Amino acid sequence: MLRQLIIYHSTHGHTHKICLYMQSLIKNQRIACDIKKWNPIDSHLPVGYTSYLFIMPVKYGKHPVELVRLLCRESVMLQQSVTGIISVNLTARKPNKASSQDNPYLQSLLSKLSWSPTHTAVFAGALNYSKYVWYDRFMIRFIMKLTGGPTHLNTNIEFTNWTAIDQFIDTYLQSAKTISNQDISIE
Repeated sequence: MLRQLIIYHSTHGHTHKICLYMQSLIKNQRIACDIKKWNPIDSHLPVGYTSYLFIMPVKYGKHPVELVRLLCRESVMLQQSVTGIISVNLTARKPNKASSQDNPYLQSLLSKLSWSPTHTAVFAGALNYSKYVWYDRFMIRFIMKLTGGPTHLNTNIEFTNWTAIDQFIDTYLQSAKTISNQDISIE
């Protein structure tokens, strides 16, 4: 039986929104799916799942360091599972940075791992200045100015391509089902 775990980190709530959407897509396929907000005190991944999705935002050019360390520590277990790593970042709002191969943040993350996830994806996040504390608002606005993005403080834009998420989940679940069927036929 397939059991999916989605582990995520979310700073302002949009990555969590993506997780909930993915969970609903997976459950619609009649697959058990739990989501777990990553906690820095978690030193190991929960066991008993057939596949693992990790969804992490980029903040100031980096994914959550401790979560990346966890991915490195758990490499043996993850190599034996269907896995997906998803980077959520505003750089992915640009078409030339919206693929796994072209997104510098995902490529940087993957270069730190000693294993290769089964699937990777990059999804653009949301920009909502009103949710940010003054420092984040200032820094993100500065970054948006440098990269040609929206800088008006009333900006509330969701750049996420939900259709691309649908397609990713379809492909991801196809892999998980294939591996699960192979495991059943071996037993």
